Amino acid sequence: MMNKVILIGRLTRDPELRYTPKGTPVGKFMLAVYEAIKKGQIHGEVVA
Repeated sequence: MMNKVILIGRLTRDPELRYTPKGTPVGKFMLAVYEAIKKGQIHGEVVA
């Protein structure tokens, strides 16, 4: 079974590839996203 995830943003540094003791590859990366939200008369921004 495979999960599929689509992420949109900017990489903040180079991705890292590591391996568990059993040899399973694990990727690590940082992703910057920006989302402007509008709710009624209240405006907000989300930066994660």
